Amino acid sequence: MGTCLLHKDPSLPAGGYDLLSWALLGVLAVMPAYGAVLVRPWGTARAAAYTAILIGLGGLAMRINRRRVMKMLEGSGVAVAFTAGALWPVVVGACGLATLCLALAGLSQYAQATWLAGAGAGYCVWGRVLRQRSFCVFGGLLLAAALASALLQNPDPAALPSLPGLHLWLCVMSVAVITGVMFNRRFLWPRGPAT
Repeated sequence: MGTCLLHKDPSLPAGGYDLLSWALLGVLAVMPAYGAVLVRPWGTARAAAYTAILIGLGGLAMRINRRRVMKMLEGSGVAVAFTAGALWPVVVGACGLATLCLALAGLSQYAQATWLAGAGAGYCVWGRVLRQRSFCVFGGLLLAAALASALLQNPDPAALPSLPGLHLWLCVMSVAVITGVMFNRRFLWPRGPAT
C-alpha cells in the first residue's frame, strides 16, 4: 500500500470494495421498481422484504470488506482504525429510515434520489476530511444525480417511479461500479514500490 492516505484512513481500501458492493446491490434494488413500471407492481410486503434483504447484504459485505482489509494490513505497521467506519453506517441508517418514511407516505418514487443524496453527502464529507478532491467530486456528481432523479419523478402520492429516473439510477450505479474498480486499483494495487 504505497499511499500516505492509507495512514490517515485505513478504510480507504475497504471503501472501494464497499462502493462496488453497494453499486451492484443498487442495480438489484431497482428490480421492484422496474417490475412495477414495466410489468406489474410487487406487493408492499414483498418489496419491503426484498429491500431489507439487500440492505442486510450490503451491511454484511461491509463487515467482510473490513475483515479483508484488516488481514491485508496485518504486519504493515498501519493502525487499523476505520475513521470513515462511523460515517457510512449513519448514512445507510438515515437513508434506510428515509426510504421507510417515504414508503409510508406513498412517495416511494423518491427512494433512489434519497440514496443518491445520502451517498453523495457521505463522499463529500469523507473527501473534505481526507482532503481528497476526487471523493468530493464524486460526491458532488451523486448529489447532482439525486437532484436530477428527484426532478424526473411524478410528485403525486403513490405514483410509480419514472422510467427515465430508473434509467438514470442504473447509469449512476454503472459509473459507481467503474469508480469502485478504479478506487480499488488506486489503493490496493498502487504503481511503484510500496512505502
